Amino acid sequence: EVQGDRLDLSDDLRYAYDGTSNRVMVQRVPEYGAVTVQAGGLITAHAWDGETGGVVFLRAENLTVEAGGMIDVSGLGFRVGEGPGSGAQGSGGGYGGYGADRSGTASGGGVGYGSALEPVMLGSAGGDVNADPGNETESGGPGGGLLWLDVSDTLGVEGELRADGASR
Repeated sequence: EVQGDRLDLSDDLRYAYDGTSNRVMVQRVPEYGAVTVQAGGLITAHAWDGETGGVVFLRAENLTVEAGGMIDVSGLGFRVGEGPGSGAQGSGGGYGGYGADRSGTASGGGVGYGSALEPVMLGSAGGDVNADPGNETESGGPGGGLLWLDVSDTLGVEGELRADGASR
């Protein structure tokens, strides 16, 4: 129940939040009957800006993504240098597993956090890398956004669902 700037929950939270290092975004999500993403159609969000964005949460009875249609939150997650699994020095950011390091192995990338099977957070960004002796810096790419589909009856996907991190 929402009263002014207060939110009262009728059930316990699924995860623990300390109120300082964990940020929580509360948003009302409408439920749709039948949603169809047609060929050439796209459902996306604006990129995470430090306070909002990066999330598509779609609740529908039936969802169809036709061939050529897409739901895409790629590159909409944590910004460069952000996230609990942020990569360093050109390494990939982590989420449900470790990010890759610059040489392509998984030993030096961002640490894994969250669940690969049930993601509830944005993906972490890749790290910066010193591009040349002139100290120019190339930015790593942002992490993947959060895509959550709550479909109560039929999900049909012939198009694409994407939540990848981005490279620059």
